Amino acid sequence: MKHLKHAIRRLSSHWLLSQNRKSLQKPTLRLHDSTFYEQYLELSRLHLRSSTSVTPLAPGEYRVRTRNGYEFDADNQLDYSVQPDYQRQSSLLWLYSLDYLCIIALTHKDYELVAQCVKRFHEFFFSSEGRHTIASMSSADHMYAELIRSLCTFIAIPELDVDEECVDLLNEALAWASVPAHIRNNNHGMMLCLSALHAISMLEAEDGEARSDYFAGRLLEVFEGAFSSKSTCVENTPQYQQFYIHMMDTTLRESRVIGLSGNRLVGHVAALREDAFANLELQRLPDGSLPPLGDGNATRPKTHVTMPESELFDSECGFFCKRWSDAYFSMKCGSASVTHKQMDDNSIFLWYKGETILADAGNLNYDADDQISVAIKSQKGHSGPYFREYDELYPAVVYNTYGARATGELKHAVDGEVHVLRGTSTVDGTYTTHRTVRLTSARELSVYDDFDGPDHAQPCIRFLVPSEHDTKVDGLEVTIKTHTCIASIEADAGEWKLLPSEESGVWQAAAFNSKEPVNLLELTVPGANAYVSTHIVLRDV
Repeated sequence: MKHLKHAIRRLSSHWLLSQNRKSLQKPTLRLHDSTFYEQYLELSRLHLRSSTSVTPLAPGEYRVRTRNGYEFDADNQLDYSVQPDYQRQSSLLWLYSLDYLCIIALTHKDYELVAQCVKRFHEFFFSSEGRHTIASMSSADHMYAELIRSLCTFIAIPELDVDEECVDLLNEALAWASVPAHIRNNNHGMMLCLSALHAISMLEAEDGEARSDYFAGRLLEVFEGAFSSKSTCVENTPQYQQFYIHMMDTTLRESRVIGLSGNRLVGHVAALREDAFANLELQRLPDGSLPPLGDGNATRPKTHVTMPESELFDSECGFFCKRWSDAYFSMKCGSASVTHKQMDDNSIFLWYKGETILADAGNLNYDADDQISVAIKSQKGHSGPYFREYDELYPAVVYNTYGARATGELKHAVDGEVHVLRGTSTVDGTYTTHRTVRLTSARELSVYDDFDGPDHAQPCIRFLVPSEHDTKVDGLEVTIKTHTCIASIEADAGEWKLLPSEESGVWQAAAFNSKEPVNLLELTVPGANAYVSTHIVLRDV
């Protein structure tokens, strides 16, 4: 592996140096036989399966709904200089991706409109306004990754005559992607590298082999960096682990079409994929679905599947989960990466017989201006011990690449048959929470929360409870009645409050861009340096 990386970097440095010298001819369109283009369009159709929706309104006019829910009409007057009011960053990403034009061409065969829109976008892209807008995008890497695939699709469609515009745009996109800082070590960098390899397969360039080696090498580095030594995804959610596995499958499938079958990247990706998949299987709920932890939503259960009992502890990622035949528990504290990190240190998740008892709120969207989305990712969206001083903060304010303001770690031990977990989280070097969980069985656990903050600090303990459960507070005891069990939560100090979504501001994201109410169970803790124990017991109905 090391020899491969050194060779790749050596070739990469030569290519980047030649790029800087601008001594090479500008790449032109590579001519393939019809079989290649047919196979490429099959890849495009697979890529577009869960894409933007397109509805015909009239000849030459379509209603587009992008993946983030932004709606606009695509016709021969489509204005690419528009600045959407709705989720501006995400909406521009999908507007500039041109994936909807791929659907209009492949499904509705409206080649004339697609050609007009591509030319309009080409004109906008190279305008001063277009360059300024794209330069201001927070997810330009994701946009370029999607745009490149759309441009390659247009080239592969024989009825479309926009090759000149597509080659111009591909060369600009490759030049942008060739800047090392633009390929981040996360899922956006992964998508950008793979898309760049698509572009290279469409272009004829004297440095084509070196280009391919460079992006293949960076893609491998991104895949390797995506997982801990235990093959847990460092992007803080099972759903992103599943996404990386999907992208590794995509890379292996697409490599056969775009000419990478002989590249040593393929063998290494296959091995990484095997380990990552085995790890993900340990994170699943007993019914085979994935819990909505971090920037993820609950997935559908696998049909007629009962997962075997298992457990996973990864100190690098600050994650523990334990699965029984009919129950599941997890705890999060710390992270190996700030990417997709929520304000969830010392949070726990509890699932029993098909129902969530103690929840994580999930992920509504990626819009930092959406107050409900901010609340879901904040401390309020998790079942843990927190200081109210940090309630309103968006995670990226605390966890970012410029230096995280928070530190966290999770330790695990076994005392007989009892799992003992101890999480420690400190924000700004001053506000510290210690949470110890003694997990006796699937039906019984004890939680001990120790706060250490300045005298004016306002600590509290929160549990998210699905609103469909009948939840009642009686002094220091809370009773939660579900279809399958009665859960009791009893604290030894403090005062409980039960707040519906309308009062707490927190909702649960059952699916992306879809919210539903959730009850916030909150224990006001007496004193900035309090110690509180909470006992949780589940009894079958």
